[in-house]
Amino acid sequence: MGAQISNSLNPGPYCFRVHGQIYHRTSHLYPSTGMPPKFAQLYVIETSQAVNGRLNMKENSGCNKDLLKRLYILIRQNNPFSISFKTLGKIEKEEKNRAIQENRPVQKINMIFRADRSSDKRRYNIPNIDEVAMIFTNDDGEPPFKRDIKVYPRVDGSDLININILSPNLDPMVYPLLFPFGDPGWKPDLKGEDTGRTRANISLLQFKIFRLAIRENEINPILFAGKLSQQYIVDFYLQVEANNLNFIRQNQPKLRVDEYSGLMDYLETKSNNIIPGKAVILPSSFQGSQRNMRERYHDATAIVLKFGKPDVYYFYMQS
Repeated sequence: MGAQISNSLNPGPYCFRVHGQIYHRTSHLYPSTGMPPKFAQLYVIETSQAVNGRLNMKENSGCNKDLLKRLYILIRQNNPFSISFKTLGKIEKEEKNRAIQENRPVQKINMIFRADRSSDKRRYNIPNIDEVAMIFTNDDGEPPFKRDIKVYPRVDGSDLININILSPNLDPMVYPLLFPFGDPGWKPDLKGEDTGRTRANISLLQFKIFRLAIRENEINPILFAGKLSQQYIVDFYLQVEANNLNFIRQNQPKLRVDEYSGLMDYLETKSNNIIPGKAVILPSSFQGSQRNMRERYHDATAIVLKFGKPDVYYFYMQS
């Protein structure tokens, strides 16, 4: 996850804070020239080399080698994304050997992660590799189905690929320790349980709340990951906000922003000081926006004028 981390200098418990835009990224199969392999790039090499590679990273200098090895073996054996990367590396080597034997150029190898994963959400199923990703060899590089994330063995230039927040592969790829079996995350048009009526769509917020829920006689690993739990919760909030803003940006006509006559007049009056571009108007119901905060302030002022200043003891007795 790429973010600008805000480090607090005040004493107190750890608090994960970020500002600016958040990016979720994955890498190609091999690192750029001169860079050591890290993250998913370690899945294509042997276990001992991968563990030593992780220990050599300064971020992991205080980690336990035996525990890292056990976690790595667990993920390599059960995580479909890890299996996909390992398979891609194997197919690439086989294609190179065939190209040498047949005296021809090496064909393009691609790995496509599916956006329409088909596991049953009503019971626990360990995703298999065919459901998660497809690896193929051809000249044009075009997959036969709707693609989500495309990974090349080698690429010139940048070694990072952005993952869309609407991808069901986002959570298991960014947080493999929380989802070691590659459980799919939320995607648009995700349906709820069938109760005899039309199955309603589950929003991103509802899905994230479900994942954070405390269940009887069941350990939720998301709540027991320490600092990683804080990062996941902050990330979850930012994903929901980004999804809401994206909906507002794409549905301006449905929100009838043209009917905000006073606001449009103000924009036209101040147009000389506005940077050219398409204006996106936030509705007053969007929490945290200036109009929303102004409405809340006016409501609070009206309540104080009618009922007087709030009294903590009075409100406690009334409740």
